[in-house]
Amino acid sequence: MVSATNAFGESVNSTEASATPQMIVVWTGATNANWNFTTTNWSLGGTIATYANIAVARFDDTALGNFTISVATTCRR
Repeated sequence: MVSATNAFGESVNSTEASATPQMIVVWTGATNANWNFTTTNWSLGGTIATYANIAVARFDDTALGNFTISVATTCRR
């Protein structure tokens, strides 16, 4: 909940909200060029990881090399 304060006083509290943070896996290419559920080509919070279905993935310039990604399954948006 939040409230705001100005020269006229403080507002009532907002409606309570909640959220669950979503971890982002980062492509590293540490093992090979495969994007699948078994290869440890990912980093999750600095720890080696595998890709999990519905995970949010980020590809940036930290990978260990230049890769053509090989997707072993159908991707959904």
